[in-house]
Amino acid sequence: MPIVFTYPRLQDRYIELVRACNGARTIEAHRCAGEYARAWLDGVAFALNLDDADVGRIIMAADNHYIEQGIERPMCGGIWLDWTQAQKGTP
Repeated sequence: MPIVFTYPRLQDRYIELVRACNGARTIEAHRCAGEYARAWLDGVAFALNLDDADVGRIIMAADNHYIEQGIERPMCGGIWLDWTQAQKGTP
């Protein structure tokens, strides 16, 4: 049975990856998680033959995920552009 990919499922998975990137505690973890999220999206776009508009919908879902929560930070594809390494002891 083939695996069915829907936009909500793809968007949810991408948001999970972006949240991992934004929640990283070290510079290295943040960099790796961001690279993984971008590589995953590139791979999905290639495997499913998605056009730019399809990929844009997935990326915008990540931005909207934070905007709907009232989080107003500079971001690109949901990844915060002003991310900084958490200080020791910071939740």
